[in-house]
Amino acid sequence: MKNMKITLNSIIGFSLVISLGMAKDILPNELSEESIECLECHKSDDVSLYQQWGNSKHYGANVGCYECHKAEEGDADAFEHNDYLISIIVSPNDCARCHEKEVDEFVNSHHSKAGQIMGSLDNVLAEVVEGNRGFITPGFPHGNSAAAVNGCWQCHGSQVKV
Repeated sequence: MKNMKITLNSIIGFSLVISLGMAKDILPNELSEESIECLECHKSDDVSLYQQWGNSKHYGANVGCYECHKAEEGDADAFEHNDYLISIIVSPNDCARCHEKEVDEFVNSHHSKAGQIMGSLDNVLAEVVEGNRGFITPGFPHGNSAAAVNGCWQCHGSQVKV
């Protein structure tokens, strides 16, 4: 039994060393110059955004602001900001620069139609199943589902068009 634990721990340790070595080759060693420049201002001007990024997997992988927000000439939402062409909205097309497989999976999923769901039969069905219309607000005097407002609507409450 003791030999089995030693063998198992050795295999796990060896696997961790190998995977860390492989990750070192894939992940950037440090933030890009562009992202460092972004962070110099946004760290103090936009503390909540900085904290959100600091808790993300991108932070752990040394992927900063610019890698996701850089825009291409001709992008509908592109604008000049401190001598960089950026976009505030990060679209699946932007994510596909690094995550092509994941974007393909998302685009072919039901969730990619988020903005279209609110007026759909799927939404009506969800509201009927939820059934609770007790969340009364000035915008919804006849009530609405708190679960919908705090759940579904966080992502599916509007459609952004650029």
